[in-house]
Amino acid sequence: MINTLEVEEKIYYAKKIINELLTLVNNYSATAAINFITTIGSTFSTHNNKIEYITSHNNNNITIDIFFKNKKSSTTSSSTKLTELIKIVHNLIIITKYLSPDDAHNLADLKQLAINKIPNLNLFNPYKLTFNKCIELVTLAEQSARNYSKLINNTYGYFNYYYTIRTFGNSHGMLQSYICSCYQMCCQVVAKKNNNMERDYYYTINSNFNKLELYNVVGEKAASRAIQRLNSSVIRTKQYPVIFLSEIATELFYYLAKAINGYNVYKKSTFLIKKIKKIIFPSWLNIIERPNVPYELGSAPFDQEGVKTNDIFVVENGILNTWLLDSYSSRKLNLNNNGHAGGIYNWYVTNNNISFNDLLKLMYNGILVTELMGNEVNITNGNYSKGVFGFLIKNGCISYPISGITIAGNLGDMFSNISSISNDIELRSNIKCGSLLINSMNIAGL
Repeated sequence: MINTLEVEEKIYYAKKIINELLTLVNNYSATAAINFITTIGSTFSTHNNKIEYITSHNNNNITIDIFFKNKKSSTTSSSTKLTELIKIVHNLIIITKYLSPDDAHNLADLKQLAINKIPNLNLFNPYKLTFNKCIELVTLAEQSARNYSKLINNTYGYFNYYYTIRTFGNSHGMLQSYICSCYQMCCQVVAKKNNNMERDYYYTINSNFNKLELYNVVGEKAASRAIQRLNSSVIRTKQYPVIFLSEIATELFYYLAKAINGYNVYKKSTFLIKKIKKIIFPSWLNIIERPNVPYELGSAPFDQEGVKTNDIFVVENGILNTWLLDSYSSRKLNLNNNGHAGGIYNWYVTNNNISFNDLLKLMYNGILVTELMGNEVNITNGNYSKGVFGFLIKNGCISYPISGITIAGNLGDMFSNISSISNDIELRSNIKCGSLLINSMNIAGL
C-alpha cells in the first residue's frame, strides 16, 4: 500500500518535471499546459473461491499541450524520464510551427485558473490493505452469494483499489496537485434452474474503504438479482410506460452531458443545439453540478486545463441552463469557460420524494428496465434504441422477468415525458438520480 511519504515524493517529482519542461518551452517563446497523472493500485480476481489473478500497477501518464501563435500540438507519454520528455517537447515545438493557426487555441485564461490554494475535498482516504485481506473480501462475497441460494452455481469476485495523483502546471504559473483514492468490490454470479441460466452482478464503490457496503450485502444482492432473471419471457410489441431503475437512469443523463458538451455544440452535432434557455424537462426537474463535495468520486478542485470548478445549474426548473465548456469550445462559441475539460462532476437530479414501490404503483402497468444493451444512440438527432432486460409490471407489482426486447424513442421526447423520479438515489455514480418513469415508449417484442 502507498504511504504519505511516497505520495509526497511522487508529487515533488511530478512538479520538478513540469517546471523543467515549462522552462524549456518558455525558451522557445511558446507556452504549455502539462498534466502528470500517476495511478497506483492492485486488482484481485477470484472464481469459485479460487484466485484467478492478482495484478499490481504503477502507471504514469503525461500529457503535454504546446501553444505557439494560436497553434497547438499535443502528445501523451508514459515515460517519466526527463531526457526523453525533453526530446518530446523539442519535437512538439517543431511540429507546432507548421500547423494552421486557430484563434481559439491558447491556454485557459489566467483569471479562471486554480492558482491559489485549492480546497481539501478529502478525496484521498488511504487504508492499510494486505493482499490476503483483499482476497478474503472477495471470497467471502462469493460465499455469501452461494449461501443465499442453491440456484447459484458459479461465482466470481473482484476487488480493486487505486490511488490517483494528479499534478497540473502551465505557463501562467499554475502548479497544483491533488490525490484521490478509490475502492471497489464486485460479485458476479450465474444462477441455474433446470436448463435456464442467468447471470447478474452487484458492486460497491467509494473513495473511503470504510464506506463500502459489506461483502455479504454485495454477494447476496448479486445472487438475488440473478435469480430474479430466471425464466424470462418476451412480450408483445406495443407502447408501454417505462421505469428506468436508478442505476440505469443515470445513463440517460450521461447522454444529456454528451449532447451539451461544448465540442458537439460548436460543431452543431447535437439535437439540443437550439434548446439553450428552453424547457427540455418537466418544470419540477433540476440538475445542479457540484464539483467540490468532499469524499465524492466525481469531485475535483480543477479541470484538465487547471480551471477552477464551481457549482452550476445545468437544468433549472426544466430549462437547459448552460453548455459544458472548456477553453477551446467557449472561445468558439464566444461564451465563458465553465471548467469542463475532461468531463462532468457530481450531478444531483431532483426527485419527487416518493419511494420506488410508490413509483411502481404510479405506473401501475408497464415495464421496469434493469439492464440496457447495445449503443444505438445518436446524439445528433436524439434517436434512441437499446436492447433491454427487465420486468413486466402489473397492478403496481413486479409480475415476471422479460428479455429479448428492444426499447426505442427520442431523447428529447424521453426527457420531456419524465413524469416522476423516486428517491432511491443511485449513490455509486457521479450522477445522483433515482428511478425515473417515462409516460410512453415503443417496445419491440413478439
